[in-house]
Amino acid sequence: MEEAIELAYSADERHPVVEAFAEHCLEGGRPCLDIAAGDGMFDYALDEQHHHRGLALLAYLRSGLTAWNAIEQVLEWRFGSLDAVGRVLEFAAGYGRVTRFLLTGIPPERVTVAEISSPALEYQRQRFQVATRRSAPRPETLDLEGEYSAVLVLSLFTHLPGAAFAGWLARLWQEVAPGGAMVFSVNDEAVMFPGRRMLPSGLYFEPVSENESLAVEEYGSTWVTETFVRRLVATACPGASLSQRVPRGLWHFQDLYVITRGEAPSSPLAVDLPPEGYLDTCVQLADGAVVVAGWAIDRQRPEDEPEIRVLVNNVERGRARASEPRPDLSEILGEPFLRSGWVCRLSAPSGSRFRPEDQLMVIARSHVGRETVLHASHLEGADLTRRVAGAQEEIRAANLRLRAENAELQRRVAWMERSRFWKLRNAWFAVRPW
Repeated sequence: MEEAIELAYSADERHPVVEAFAEHCLEGGRPCLDIAAGDGMFDYALDEQHHHRGLALLAYLRSGLTAWNAIEQVLEWRFGSLDAVGRVLEFAAGYGRVTRFLLTGIPPERVTVAEISSPALEYQRQRFQVATRRSAPRPETLDLEGEYSAVLVLSLFTHLPGAAFAGWLARLWQEVAPGGAMVFSVNDEAVMFPGRRMLPSGLYFEPVSENESLAVEEYGSTWVTETFVRRLVATACPGASLSQRVPRGLWHFQDLYVITRGEAPSSPLAVDLPPEGYLDTCVQLADGAVVVAGWAIDRQRPEDEPEIRVLVNNVERGRARASEPRPDLSEILGEPFLRSGWVCRLSAPSGSRFRPEDQLMVIARSHVGRETVLHASHLEGADLTRRVAGAQEEIRAANLRLRAENAELQRRVAWMERSRFWKLRNAWFAVRPW
């Protein structure tokens, strides 16, 4: 009898935010939406959303779906259709944040996930019925079965120091079958923390990460140049054709690289990303109307103005264009994104008022029809005055900088506590009379 797995979220709860997300975003069928209690990425979403559980659920599920939408376009470009894709390996797959959506396009019998965490592997095996393989601390000890048409490595090389970066790239390339492809993501030098300067090698590593279960010296934060990646692929991946680079193709932040074994399609790879944005303000006026405001951008087409739809209880109550000046955002994202703000006034049905428990949803749509849910909560949960208005990944970078400073302080404290003076001081405080 299999041991029951503790969940941070069970689909049986039918949380209104999750239900709204599923209705508006999951056209290809509803995957398993359970979330394991040990999933560090959901814990990170909770921290980022100030422990607003509904917004954390939305952020977690939206990130998995956004990643799959990008990967789906890459696979269709390489193989013509998802039906033509053979075995797929998702490496460093965690608890299945992306896997659950991958399975809406690739059947589980063709999917293998690899992960170093045994609880994560067991969760994926039980919940998603995929083949599982235990990863290894070092690439030379990795044991995988057979070859794969597609090897997906999302947000692993964003954490590896130089030698490990090269070693894992070479090892995982060995798993790509003839005619297959490897898709991996990196942090480009364009998104480095302020105050950092790229090294001549083309790789910059810093021992800080949001993953608290792995040593930061081995799994920190890494940035690379395109020249570094291309040079490394040429030496570490024999027979590879570095077909395409998709800047900010993953989560609007990480670059996607696609390596093919054999000839790549002659047509260029075009990955259409959904808009990104934020709900900054939600205020109910004396007359009962509600005003919502925020920002939205299309990174691929800065000149385009995403369309905003605002729904209350699943009924559209307002539309707007992201065309208002937002100089605060242009300082962060650049002058092309100056006109990215939007404001929308919502009027309640005749003879009624909006209630705190009414469900608010904000959807942004790009010029080419890609949609994303920017926000979903009760109206009373849309007071975001405590949250910083700004691009999510820029906020993430600020959080990591604080973690880096804290890690340095912890190292200094550990050194002092090993010293003779601090041992004597601690002994004194343990016995002093009060």
